[in-house]
Amino acid sequence: MPQFFGLRGGSAVLSDNLPYKSYAVRRLQNAAGCAIMPETAKMTEKTMERKFFSSYIFAEANKDDLPHIISLYRAAGTLSAEQGMTWSENYPSSSDACKDFSERSLFVLRANGLKINSAQSGSPERDACGAAENRFVSAAGGIVGCVTVNEEQDEEAAAAFRALTSAPNAAKRGPADKAPGAHLSAAQSPAAFLHRLCIHPQMRGMGLSKHLLSGAESVAAAHGATRCVLDVYEKNTAALALYKGTGYETVSEFYRDGVLYLLMQKSL
Repeated sequence: MPQFFGLRGGSAVLSDNLPYKSYAVRRLQNAAGCAIMPETAKMTEKTMERKFFSSYIFAEANKDDLPHIISLYRAAGTLSAEQGMTWSENYPSSSDACKDFSERSLFVLRANGLKINSAQSGSPERDACGAAENRFVSAAGGIVGCVTVNEEQDEEAAAAFRALTSAPNAAKRGPADKAPGAHLSAAQSPAAFLHRLCIHPQMRGMGLSKHLLSGAESVAAAHGATRCVLDVYEKNTAALALYKGTGYETVSEFYRDGVLYLLMQKSL
Protein backbone atom coordinates (compact mmCIF):
# COMPACT_ATOMS: atom_id res chain seq x y z
CA MET A 1 0.00 0.00 0.00
CA PRO A 2 1.57 3.33 -1.01
CA GLN A 3 2.69 5.72 1.71
CA PHE A 4 1.98 8.66 -0.54
CA PHE A 5 0.75 11.13 2.04
CA GLY A 6 3.03 10.26 4.95
CA LEU A 7 4.72 13.22 6.63
CA ARG A 8 5.92 11.54 9.82
CA GLY A 9 9.48 12.01 10.89
CA GLY A 10 9.59 15.68 11.81
CA SER A 11 8.06 17.19 8.69
CA ALA A 12 4.63 18.71 9.14
CA VAL A 13 2.40 21.22 7.43
CA LEU A 14 2.07 24.26 9.67
CA SER A 15 -0.94 26.49 9.54
CA ASP A 16 -0.76 30.26 9.64
CA ASN A 17 -1.51 31.81 13.00
CA LEU A 18 -5.25 32.04 13.47
CA PRO A 19 -6.08 34.49 16.28
CA TYR A 20 -9.62 34.48 17.62
CA LYS A 21 -10.04 36.96 20.43
CA SER A 22 -12.40 39.52 21.89
CA TYR A 23 -12.24 43.06 20.54
CA ALA A 24 -10.69 44.21 23.84
CA VAL A 25 -7.85 41.73 23.55
CA ARG A 26 -7.46 42.49 19.84
CA ARG A 27 -6.93 46.15 20.68
CA LEU A 28 -4.27 45.23 23.24
CA GLN A 29 -2.50 43.01 20.75
CA ASN A 30 -2.76 45.55 17.96
CA ALA A 31 -1.08 48.07 20.21
CA ALA A 32 1.70 45.54 20.70
CA GLY A 33 2.10 45.21 16.95
CA CYS A 34 0.64 41.72 16.59
CA ALA A 35 -1.03 40.75 13.32
CA ILE A 36 -4.79 40.19 13.39
CA MET A 37 -6.50 38.06 10.75
CA PRO A 38 -9.00 40.04 8.59
CA GLU A 39 -11.80 37.53 9.13
CA THR A 40 -11.78 38.29 12.85
CA ALA A 41 -13.70 41.51 12.18
CA LYS A 42 -16.46 39.50 10.50
CA MET A 43 -17.12 37.25 13.49
CA THR A 44 -20.34 37.51 15.46
CA GLU A 45 -20.58 39.30 18.81
CA LYS A 46 -21.37 35.97 20.44
CA THR A 47 -18.13 34.52 19.17
CA MET A 48 -16.16 37.62 20.04
CA GLU A 49 -17.27 37.29 23.67
CA ARG A 50 -15.37 34.02 23.92
CA LYS A 51 -11.68 33.51 24.52
CA PHE A 52 -9.79 31.25 22.12
CA PHE A 53 -6.40 29.77 21.52
CA SER A 54 -4.09 32.11 19.67
CA SER A 55 -2.89 29.74 16.95
CA TYR A 56 -3.31 26.25 15.58
CA ILE A 57 -0.94 23.80 13.94
CA PHE A 58 -1.97 21.37 11.21
CA ALA A 59 0.19 18.24 11.34
CA GLU A 60 0.19 14.50 10.87
CA ALA A 61 -1.33 12.63 13.81
CA ASN A 62 0.95 10.76 16.18
CA LYS A 63 0.20 7.66 18.23
CA ASP A 64 -0.63 9.63 21.37
CA ASP A 65 -3.32 11.49 19.43
CA LEU A 66 -5.40 8.39 18.69
CA PRO A 67 -7.44 8.27 21.95
CA HIS A 68 -8.30 11.95 21.55
CA ILE A 69 -9.25 11.51 17.90
CA ILE A 70 -11.50 8.57 18.78
CA SER A 71 -13.13 10.68 21.50
CA LEU A 72 -13.63 13.48 18.98
CA TYR A 73 -15.26 11.03 16.54
CA ARG A 74 -17.69 9.86 19.22
CA ALA A 75 -18.66 13.38 20.21
CA ALA A 76 -19.18 14.42 16.58
CA GLY A 77 -20.99 11.21 15.73
CA THR A 78 -23.41 11.54 18.64
CA LEU A 79 -24.27 15.11 17.68
CA SER A 80 -24.62 14.15 14.01
CA ALA A 81 -27.06 11.37 14.86
CA GLU A 82 -29.11 13.75 17.02
CA GLN A 83 -29.30 16.17 14.09
CA GLY A 84 -30.40 13.48 11.64
CA MET A 85 -27.09 13.40 9.79
CA THR A 86 -25.20 10.31 8.63
CA TRP A 87 -22.50 10.01 11.30
CA SER A 88 -23.31 8.05 14.46
CA GLU A 89 -21.79 6.72 17.67
CA ASN A 90 -20.33 3.90 15.56
CA TYR A 91 -19.00 5.98 12.67
CA PRO A 92 -16.33 7.17 12.40
CA SER A 93 -14.92 4.37 14.52
CA SER A 94 -11.70 3.59 16.34
CA SER A 95 -10.81 1.19 13.53
CA ASP A 96 -11.13 4.04 11.03
CA ALA A 97 -8.72 6.13 13.08
CA CYS A 98 -6.23 3.28 13.50
CA LYS A 99 -6.34 2.37 9.81
CA ASP A 100 -5.79 5.97 8.73
CA PHE A 101 -2.97 6.37 11.24
CA SER A 102 -1.25 3.18 10.05
CA GLU A 103 -1.44 4.46 6.48
CA ARG A 104 -0.10 7.86 7.55
CA SER A 105 -3.11 9.66 6.15
CA LEU A 106 -4.56 11.04 9.41
CA PHE A 107 -3.97 14.71 10.25
CA VAL A 108 -4.97 16.92 13.15
CA LEU A 109 -5.53 20.58 13.93
CA ARG A 110 -3.86 21.23 17.26
CA ALA A 111 -4.11 24.21 19.60
CA ASN A 112 -0.71 25.86 19.91
CA GLY A 113 -0.94 27.49 23.33
CA LEU A 114 -2.77 30.43 24.82
CA LYS A 115 -1.45 33.95 24.66
CA ILE A 116 -4.42 35.40 26.51
CA ASN A 117 -4.69 35.38 30.29
CA SER A 118 -7.47 36.39 32.60
CA ALA A 119 -5.73 39.61 33.60
CA GLN A 120 -6.05 40.88 30.01
CA SER A 121 -9.76 40.20 29.75
CA GLY A 122 -11.29 42.21 32.56
CA SER A 123 -14.55 40.27 32.16
CA PRO A 124 -15.52 37.48 34.60
CA GLU A 125 -17.78 35.92 31.96
CA ARG A 126 -15.02 35.83 29.36
CA ASP A 127 -12.57 34.53 31.97
CA ALA A 128 -14.92 31.68 32.90
CA CYS A 129 -15.47 30.83 29.24
CA GLY A 130 -11.74 30.93 28.59
CA ALA A 131 -11.06 28.64 31.53
CA ALA A 132 -13.63 26.17 30.16
CA GLU A 133 -11.94 26.28 26.75
CA ASN A 134 -8.59 25.65 28.45
CA ARG A 135 -9.91 22.61 30.32
CA PHE A 136 -11.51 21.19 27.19
CA VAL A 137 -8.45 21.56 24.96
CA SER A 138 -6.13 20.24 27.67
CA ALA A 139 -8.35 17.18 28.11
CA ALA A 140 -8.44 16.72 24.33
CA GLY A 141 -4.68 16.67 24.04
CA GLY A 142 -4.84 19.99 22.22
CA ILE A 143 -6.69 18.42 19.28
CA VAL A 144 -9.68 20.40 18.04
CA GLY A 145 -10.15 18.72 14.65
CA CYS A 146 -8.94 16.00 12.31
CA VAL A 147 -9.15 14.93 8.68
CA THR A 148 -8.01 12.03 6.51
CA VAL A 149 -6.20 12.72 3.22
CA ASN A 150 -5.52 9.74 1.00
CA GLU A 151 -5.97 8.18 -2.43
CA GLU A 152 -8.93 5.90 -1.82
CA GLN A 153 -12.72 5.96 -1.89
CA ASP A 154 -15.41 3.49 -0.96
CA GLU A 155 -17.17 1.55 -3.73
CA GLU A 156 -20.04 3.98 -4.30
CA ALA A 157 -17.92 7.14 -4.38
CA ALA A 158 -15.25 5.44 -6.52
CA ALA A 159 -17.87 4.45 -9.09
CA ALA A 160 -19.13 8.02 -9.32
CA PHE A 161 -15.57 9.32 -9.62
CA ARG A 162 -14.69 6.82 -12.35
CA ALA A 163 -17.81 7.77 -14.30
CA LEU A 164 -16.84 11.41 -13.99
CA THR A 165 -13.24 10.96 -15.10
CA SER A 166 -14.11 8.56 -17.94
CA ALA A 167 -16.70 10.91 -19.44
CA PRO A 168 -15.99 12.51 -22.85
CA ASN A 169 -13.16 15.04 -22.69
CA ALA A 170 -12.03 13.73 -19.31
CA ALA A 171 -8.31 13.30 -18.80
CA LYS A 172 -6.91 9.80 -19.26
CA ARG A 173 -6.10 8.26 -15.94
CA GLY A 174 -4.88 4.72 -16.52
CA PRO A 175 -6.57 1.30 -16.62
CA ALA A 176 -10.37 1.44 -16.72
CA ASP A 177 -10.71 -1.78 -14.73
CA LYS A 178 -9.36 -0.31 -11.51
CA ALA A 179 -11.17 -1.99 -8.60
CA PRO A 180 -13.61 0.18 -6.60
CA GLY A 181 -12.00 1.56 -3.50
CA ALA A 182 -8.46 0.75 -4.62
CA HIS A 183 -5.69 3.28 -4.12
CA LEU A 184 -5.04 5.47 -7.14
CA SER A 185 -1.41 6.38 -7.69
CA ALA A 186 -0.35 9.93 -8.53
CA ALA A 187 0.59 8.75 -12.02
CA GLN A 188 -2.95 7.61 -12.68
CA SER A 189 -4.85 10.47 -11.11
CA PRO A 190 -3.85 13.87 -9.72
CA ALA A 191 -6.68 13.78 -7.20
CA ALA A 192 -6.50 13.52 -3.42
CA PHE A 193 -9.55 12.41 -1.46
CA LEU A 194 -10.64 13.97 1.82
CA HIS A 195 -12.56 12.00 4.44
CA ARG A 196 -13.91 12.45 7.95
CA LEU A 197 -13.20 16.16 8.23
CA CYS A 198 -14.29 16.99 11.76
CA ILE A 199 -14.11 19.80 14.30
CA HIS A 200 -15.06 18.95 17.89
CA PRO A 201 -18.63 20.14 18.64
CA GLN A 202 -17.35 22.31 21.52
CA MET A 203 -15.00 24.19 19.19
CA ARG A 204 -17.33 24.91 16.30
CA GLY A 205 -18.40 28.34 15.14
CA MET A 206 -14.83 29.65 15.20
CA GLY A 207 -13.86 29.23 11.55
CA LEU A 208 -11.60 26.26 12.33
CA SER A 209 -13.13 24.05 9.62
CA LYS A 210 -11.68 26.34 6.95
CA HIS A 211 -8.27 26.08 8.60
CA LEU A 212 -8.50 22.29 8.77
CA LEU A 213 -9.60 22.10 5.14
CA SER A 214 -6.79 24.40 4.04
CA GLY A 215 -4.25 22.18 5.79
CA ALA A 216 -5.60 19.09 4.05
CA GLU A 217 -5.38 20.83 0.69
CA SER A 218 -1.78 21.84 1.41
CA VAL A 219 -0.88 18.20 2.10
CA ALA A 220 -2.54 17.13 -1.15
CA ALA A 221 -0.79 19.80 -3.21
CA ALA A 222 2.58 19.01 -1.61
CA HIS A 223 2.27 15.45 -2.88
CA GLY A 224 1.37 16.27 -6.46
CA ALA A 225 -2.42 16.35 -6.41
CA THR A 226 -4.00 19.02 -8.58
CA ARG A 227 -7.48 18.69 -7.09
CA CYS A 228 -9.18 17.60 -3.90
CA VAL A 229 -12.30 15.44 -4.02
CA LEU A 230 -14.77 14.76 -1.21
CA ASP A 231 -18.36 13.67 -0.76
CA VAL A 232 -21.03 15.09 1.52
CA TYR A 233 -24.56 14.17 2.58
CA GLU A 234 -26.96 16.33 0.58
CA LYS A 235 -28.76 17.56 3.72
CA ASN A 236 -25.63 18.54 5.61
CA THR A 237 -26.14 22.24 4.97
CA ALA A 238 -23.30 23.38 7.22
CA ALA A 239 -20.74 21.23 5.42
CA LEU A 240 -22.11 22.21 2.02
CA ALA A 241 -21.82 25.88 2.91
CA LEU A 242 -18.22 25.34 4.04
CA TYR A 243 -17.21 23.51 0.88
CA LYS A 244 -18.97 25.84 -1.52
CA GLY A 245 -17.56 28.83 0.32
CA THR A 246 -14.02 27.51 -0.07
CA GLY A 247 -14.22 26.78 -3.78
CA TYR A 248 -15.62 23.26 -4.07
CA GLU A 249 -18.10 22.49 -6.83
CA THR A 250 -20.58 19.64 -7.12
CA VAL A 251 -19.52 17.43 -10.02
CA SER A 252 -21.63 14.32 -9.49
CA GLU A 253 -23.91 12.52 -7.04
CA PHE A 254 -24.43 8.97 -5.85
CA TYR A 255 -26.32 6.89 -3.30
CA ARG A 256 -24.72 5.21 -0.30
CA ASP A 257 -27.00 3.01 1.81
CA GLY A 258 -30.01 4.64 0.17
CA VAL A 259 -28.86 8.17 1.05
CA LEU A 260 -27.94 10.76 -1.57
CA TYR A 261 -24.40 12.18 -1.46
CA LEU A 262 -22.83 14.91 -3.54
CA LEU A 263 -19.37 14.44 -5.01
CA MET A 264 -17.46 17.73 -4.88
CA GLN A 265 -14.04 18.79 -6.05
CA LYS A 266 -11.73 21.79 -6.04
CA SER A 267 -8.76 22.54 -8.25
CA LEU A 268 -5.58 23.29 -6.32
